[in-house]
Amino acid sequence: MSLMSQSDRLKKAIENARFLVIDDDRFSRSLIKTTLMQLGGYKISEQPSGVQALETLRTEDISVVLLDHEMPGLTGLELARLIRKGEEGVKNKNVPIIIITGNTEARTVKEAQISGISEYILNRYAPPFWFYAGSAGGFDGKGRSASEKPHPPSRGAAETLRSPILTRYETAGMACNKA
Repeated sequence: MSLMSQSDRLKKAIENARFLVIDDDRFSRSLIKTTLMQLGGYKISEQPSGVQALETLRTEDISVVLLDHEMPGLTGLELARLIRKGEEGVKNKNVPIIIITGNTEARTVKEAQISGISEYILNRYAPPFWFYAGSAGGFDGKGRSASEKPHPPSRGAAETLRSPILTRYETAGMACNKA
């Protein structure tokens, strides 16, 4: 009997998992799917809205939900609350839910905890902290200056809230441990 290493067990778990990616942006869904496939995940369903995702959660055995925070109709947090209540006929109300967002506001992080989010990951499009503090200004791509954007918490959200779900931020391929 051979013992599997931790990385082998993780690889096997990813290979056997059934993922549901929910995001209204087609490019973001594609990026998440590509990343999952690079990690060995090949059973991936996708939906562009929370309403359509609920139908998938009623009919498929999903192992992990990855969703966007800001979507038209049902937001990611509203969808998470519906899943956790189990009143929508979802197969598994305890499915791990990972929210992927650029929102670092402490209020949103706290709402995510209350909504039953399992993990909070900052997406690669989240502006780095220096973007907010730069004296040269800069724009966010939507015509707003950096000074008009909300500032992130002075300490990391995980530190601020002492949240077990926010022990790790992943941005632009770098992990910054906050534990």
